[in-house]
Amino acid sequence: MQWDLNGYNETKELIRTLHDPERIARDLHAYKYEIGEDFTIEMLIKLYEIEARTKLAAAVYDLPEFTIDQTCKAFNSGATVHVSMHKED
Repeated sequence: MQWDLNGYNETKELIRTLHDPERIARDLHAYKYEIGEDFTIEMLIKLYEIEARTKLAAAVYDLPEFTIDQTCKAFNSGATVHVSMHKED
C-alpha cells in the first residue's frame, strides 16, 4: 500500500480555505444554489468542521497500519535501532 504523506499540505489547504473570503463566498453560494436560500454561513462552517474531523478520524484509523508499514520499510532497508529494556544507573 502506498501511503499519502501529505497531511501537512492538507492542513495548510484547510487553513487557506478558512482564510479565503472568496472561497467561502463561492462555497456558500454553491450550497445555497443546491440546498436553498436558508443555507447559512454557520451551516457552511459546520460542514468545514465535519470535513476536518473526518480527515482526522481517517488519519487516526490508519495510524496502526501506517506505523507497521513504516516499521517494516525501515527494517527491510537495513535501518536498525537498538532499544534496551534495562535501566541505566
